[in-house]
Amino acid sequence: MARLFDEQLALTEGNQSQQNDKNHSEVANAENSATLVNGDGPPISPKISPSCSPNSLSATQQNKLLNDKFIQKCVRISTDAANSTGQPSTTLFAGLAKEARRSLAGEPFKQFMETMYFHRYLQWKWLERRPVDKHTFRLYRILGKGGFGEVCACQVRASGKMYALKKLEKKRVKKRHAESLTLNEKQILQRINSPFVVSLAYAYETKEALCLVLTLMNGGDLKFHLYTLSPGGFDEKRAQFYAAEITLGIQHLHRERILYRDLKPENILLDDYG
Repeated sequence: MARLFDEQLALTEGNQSQQNDKNHSEVANAENSATLVNGDGPPISPKISPSCSPNSLSATQQNKLLNDKFIQKCVRISTDAANSTGQPSTTLFAGLAKEARRSLAGEPFKQFMETMYFHRYLQWKWLERRPVDKHTFRLYRILGKGGFGEVCACQVRASGKMYALKKLEKKRVKKRHAESLTLNEKQILQRINSPFVVSLAYAYETKEALCLVLTLMNGGDLKFHLYTLSPGGFDEKRAQFYAAEITLGIQHLHRERILYRDLKPENILLDDYG
């Protein structure tokens, strides 16, 4: 899969770009009192007993989760929403979602709190709220170098997921008066949400550098594939495939009011699957 990447964009101080959902008050209270881990590593989870699996619930317990009264209420809500205007409703499932949340907040949630799944959930929420810094990642080989620093492969210690870590050395940024450029890069990257454009997963800073943790693309750039691996050029189907992905990436940027001005083969990156 091809993705767009702009070497000339940049960042500021690191914040994790993803926002956390608000948790149920009972979950938050339970989090505060939970004992979770050893040292700086990820939480240690005991083995989950098969008896705690949702599939092991008795027929009586399952009926409590999906009783006739609840189903009838959902049907009535959807019917009322569909018949209110005679037109397709844009909020058809709003009432259903509200009723489902209300129902699940009762007895099903209490049952969930008694299982090992709930403790595992608390462990991950605790991990999610930890500040992101250099200790969050393992660093590996250098993938390339840019105008403000190097790009290397990195791995999240807790999940094992791989990313590309782009370092923007503060001395170089200041020397070139590129503060606004780095801020612009961070703001743009955190707005992107497309499988066809490299996006920002994490951001943090050290004493020496501003660090952007980006989507890792291991397949090389389009220029390498076009001129080295396929010196005769791509076949028609492959060219159409890449053109379609690039078009979708550009379309997403335009939808976000972003103008991409550095489109060239070396800035089109491929993933492991090409």
